[in-house]
Amino acid sequence: AEREAVALLLEKRKSEVTGDERLLLDVFIELITLTNLRDKNPAQANVQREKAFMIADINLRRIAHGYPHDVQTKSEYFEVLHYRYGARVALDSLHALASASQMENPFILGFAAELEAELGMFDQALKKGKQLLKKLKKRNVPKPYVVLADIHHKMGRKEEALKEVNQALKIDPGNIDARRLKIKLDR
Repeated sequence: AEREAVALLLEKRKSEVTGDERLLLDVFIELITLTNLRDKNPAQANVQREKAFMIADINLRRIAHGYPHDVQTKSEYFEVLHYRYGARVALDSLHALASASQMENPFILGFAAELEAELGMFDQALKKGKQLLKKLKKRNVPKPYVVLADIHHKMGRKEEALKEVNQALKIDPGNIDARRLKIKLDR
């Protein structure tokens, strides 16, 4: 109910926001509408999902190209491209849009590794996964273990994947990505 109230308020007041900020707000409104529909009307949620990701594709593309230093929006854009067009388009766009320093960003580095694994580029994926682990080792966060588990899963190495995902869950039992992967691996 609270999330629905937020969506209604944003929809009502969106005309107060203009320019690139409005592009981001429109994406957010479409995604929150999708979230609100998931529980109530799955069929309508499917239609809304396509609408939301189409708008996200168009609007985030403009932001990603217009604000070359905005890693957060670029990351969201890469995820949208992956959803809509697959790993190859997302990875190609990532390489085209991310600067060398942005490629060192933990999210982008991990996402690139997962995309490469999805495309069967396992050596490159593992190299990036290990690089991510080294980069984040002192921070003791689940991200590198989730990425490595995903790569091992895609390689068909279930035991290695389970070891990595269990390490991620040991660090953060509530990590949604690790929990989803654990469910896949337990099947």
